Amino acid sequence: MTHMSPQAGQHDLPEKGRPEKGRKVMVLTTMTHASGAPIAALRLAAGLEASGHEVKAVFLYHREPMNGADYPAQKLLGHVPRTPADMLRIIVRLWRCLRAHRPDVIIMFLPLASVVGANVARLAGIRRRIMSFRVPRDTYSPVMRAADRLSAWLGSYTDVVGVSRAMLAGCAAYPRWLRDRAVVIHNGLKDWPRSTLDKGAARALFGLPTDGRLVGALGRLEEQKNPELLVEALAQCPAHVHLVLAGSGSLHDRVVALADSLGVQDRLHLLGDVPRDKVPHLLAAIDLFAQPSRFEGQSNALLEALHAGLPCLVSDIAEQVETLVGDDGRAAGQVLPLDDPAAWARAMAEEGQGADLDAIIAERAALFTFAAMMRSYNALLRAR
Repeated sequence: MTHMSPQAGQHDLPEKGRPEKGRKVMVLTTMTHASGAPIAALRLAAGLEASGHEVKAVFLYHREPMNGADYPAQKLLGHVPRTPADMLRIIVRLWRCLRAHRPDVIIMFLPLASVVGANVARLAGIRRRIMSFRVPRDTYSPVMRAADRLSAWLGSYTDVVGVSRAMLAGCAAYPRWLRDRAVVIHNGLKDWPRSTLDKGAARALFGLPTDGRLVGALGRLEEQKNPELLVEALAQCPAHVHLVLAGSGSLHDRVVALADSLGVQDRLHLLGDVPRDKVPHLLAAIDLFAQPSRFEGQSNALLEALHAGLPCLVSDIAEQVETLVGDDGRAAGQVLPLDDPAAWARAMAEEGQGADLDAIIAERAALFTFAAMMRSYNALLRAR
């Protein structure tokens, strides 16, 4: 496994960071969805085009509209596949798309796009087929894990990129030659501005309390993001602590019911989905970012919080620790156990920010930039 750091990629780049010769690249993602991987895929597509490559972005199917997408994309199927015939349509349309576009490289995001994309691309004669690990392999279904492993051993993947070192643990199931080609390229934020609003104005924008300590979480209300733990922690916090949840999902009603049962409904603020151009203002409104995820690849929301200068509370999973904690052990916040609401409550109520913490947050944020990500991807595209 290789870690393509910004410094390692930087020295290989020609003047102004552009590749010596552009490639034809397809960026293939499973579905349109307002979540990290689809957003990151279009962000990468925009960056590759700006670097001088000819790029086509494709989704296997449409699931839901994407909020402020960075790059236009083709959808092979207009709805979530429901039948084997739908999957066959996707495969045939992908084949035709590949034969028409004739990319030199295909970069694939998420398990279904990786398995289907790599094998169809191989049959279509596409030489480079780069599989991007965005979610832990142990979260795949048994069928998908088997298909993924078979694709690796058949040689359908030619390269592997992980968004964190921890993510590449999934390569243990792959042949040695492919593991040796695995690299880490961290996520980076594209054109991410800090809010121009002060805290009071930012809170007023979202109708949030002007006083008190606001702890915020941005993410879908789903099991992966573990929002109920934050509500349980809120119930153990002093009365001046409020919780702001931005996002929608299947756990909405459970979160509301839990808050009611714990008597904290007046300190829980559910904002629903926040437009991407308003997210910097939301981060300016809160005092602390919290993300008790059960699993992640590398969270874009966490990177946004770091770039906003916020101290962060994260779960003690390897992917989150890798983002928040430096090699010297200094953390841009706190790492907390998934099963201990009391520990989260103490951290949520703690007034710990100072000049030292501000400096650590800035150091961590500086590691995860769009420029660094693009240097590494351009180096990878030129490597073979």
